[in-house]
Amino acid sequence: EEKIGNFLTPRGRYRMELYAKEMRLRGKTYDFTIQYKHISKLFLLPRKENHYAFVISLSVPIRQGASRYQHLVMNVSNEKYIAQLNLNQDELDELYDQGKLSPEMTGELYKVAAKIFRNVIGKKIFTVGTFKNKRGDKSVRCSLKGHDGLLFPLRKSFFFIHKPPTFIAYDTVSSVEFQRYSNAKGQMKSRTFDLQISYRPNGSLSGTKDIVFQGIGRNEFTPLFEFLKSMDINIRNIKSLDVEGGSSNAPDYNEDEDSDFEEEEGDSSDEDWDGGDGGDDDDNDDD
Repeated sequence: EEKIGNFLTPRGRYRMELYAKEMRLRGKTYDFTIQYKHISKLFLLPRKENHYAFVISLSVPIRQGASRYQHLVMNVSNEKYIAQLNLNQDELDELYDQGKLSPEMTGELYKVAAKIFRNVIGKKIFTVGTFKNKRGDKSVRCSLKGHDGLLFPLRKSFFFIHKPPTFIAYDTVSSVEFQRYSNAKGQMKSRTFDLQISYRPNGSLSGTKDIVFQGIGRNEFTPLFEFLKSMDINIRNIKSLDVEGGSSNAPDYNEDEDSDFEEEEGDSSDEDWDGGDGGDDDDNDDD
C-alpha cells in the first residue's frame, strides 16, 4: 500500500510503502527503511478538530543527519480515503486474519491507516483513555523546552506531541510536582502552572530525571490533579496545594476498561472501533 505521509516528526512529506516485514519512507531528501520488529508501539491521538497524530515508536531510532528520531509522528485527518492494496483477497486472508483486510478499503483516513498498520505490522494501537480536560478534550496544552504542544495523560503513560515527542510510562514515574500553582496563602499567583515529572529513564533503577511541562492553563489544574491522584501517582507537594484528599468530582475509572480499538484479550474487531473514548492498556506489549 502506498500513500503520501505528512509527518510532523521528522518534518516533511514521505511516500509510505508497506511490505511483509518492513516499511519504507521515501522523501525528497531522505529515505528510511524500518523493520517491523523495531516498532515497539503505535498510538492514535487526537490533535485538533478532524486531525489525529499517528505515532510510530521505535526501539531502534532512525537518523536524519545528526538527529535521531525514536517517535515518528504523522498527521492524519478524518477525510474520506480509498486505499488500494497490491494483493488479492485470497492472499490477504492467507497472510492476515481472514476478512481483516481487503484489496480496496474505503473510509476516514485515520481509520483506514490505523487498520492497515495494525494488521500488517501486527501491533496494538493505543488511544486516549478516560482523562478529559476542562473543555472535554483528551489532552492539555503546554510547552516543553520552549515548544508548544499537547500532553496526553493516557491509561498507562504520558505522551507529549510533538516537539520533541516524549513518552513516559507511569511505572517509571517517581513523583510529580505542581509548580507555580499557589502562593503561601494558597491563592493562585499565575494564570498558568507547570508540571514537573520525576522519572527513571528507560525504567532505570539508578537515578531519576526531571522534565517540566510549562504554561498549563490554571483551569486545567483540577482535572489533571484528580486524574493523577486516581492513577496513584505520587504528588510531591500535595499538602502545599491545599487540596489534600482531592474533591468529590473525581472521575470514575474502570480498571477493566480497555481501548475501544483492541480489547486486552485481542477479541474486539477493527470495525467495532468508532473513534470514541478508550484506554491504552499496554501491559501485554513490549517497549
